[in-house]
Amino acid sequence: SVVRNGGFAAAERELGVSRPAISRHMAELEARLGFRLCERGRGGFSLTERGRLTHDAAVAMLTSLDGFHADLGRIRQKIVGDLKIGMVDNVISDPKCRIKPALAHLRQTSDQVHITLQVAAPNEIERLLEEGRLDLGILPRHRTLASLDYEPLYSERLLLYCGRDHPLFGEPARGISRKRIMSCAYAGRGYTFQPGEEGAVTMDLAGRKAATAYQIEGTAILIQSGHFIGHLPTHYAQAWVERGEMRALANGDFAYEIQMTAVTRRKRHRSLALETFLDKLLDAAP
Repeated sequence: SVVRNGGFAAAERELGVSRPAISRHMAELEARLGFRLCERGRGGFSLTERGRLTHDAAVAMLTSLDGFHADLGRIRQKIVGDLKIGMVDNVISDPKCRIKPALAHLRQTSDQVHITLQVAAPNEIERLLEEGRLDLGILPRHRTLASLDYEPLYSERLLLYCGRDHPLFGEPARGISRKRIMSCAYAGRGYTFQPGEEGAVTMDLAGRKAATAYQIEGTAILIQSGHFIGHLPTHYAQAWVERGEMRALANGDFAYEIQMTAVTRRKRHRSLALETFLDKLLDAAP
């Protein structure tokens, strides 16, 4: 926790343990190991080289322990343990998303699994998967990392929207030229897409990127301010469109689709809980 948060103070908030207690535990650990793990003081927090190697070894050990629990579950043929899922925000309104029936199926199969759901940005989910702190990620495929496996779930269509207080909101669709749209302040994503349909569309607007959001809800807030245009999934924006609080702009020119994926860490043991959930999640996948 200290390494992840970059110091004792931030770790104190995460762990709910006082800074002196964390410092004492760290000193006891260093005494048992026989070497200094980190530097702390007025100069800030930093790992020693031995500390970095020890942390890497500890992460590998905990990942191996998770694999042991998964193997033990298989031997017993019982679905038990923990299932840690990371997902991007606001997928619940998409009827193609199978998370709800997959969770229901897992609970009907076994009530001995503790489920943890964490909502985060795609790059954060990928980092947690690589560190072994998540078992599964549900996110748009914006890039491909060699350490992760990606399985397609469904596609999600995004349109370019403006809010009710934006200058373009009340103008007839035919009167809004591509040039006018390109002159507007754009609320872009905080992560980049690989070259493709979505990358080409967002690159067109990158020069007018005046705000950044790492999650869909943040983009919606920026759009509703009346000062930005931005891309939203159609299922998510629909409620605001029906209430007259948003409208789509230039459906054809600036629309694109993204592939939602189920992501797991490559070469990591899969528990029965993960396999049971993932099988149901992929039921309706193309």
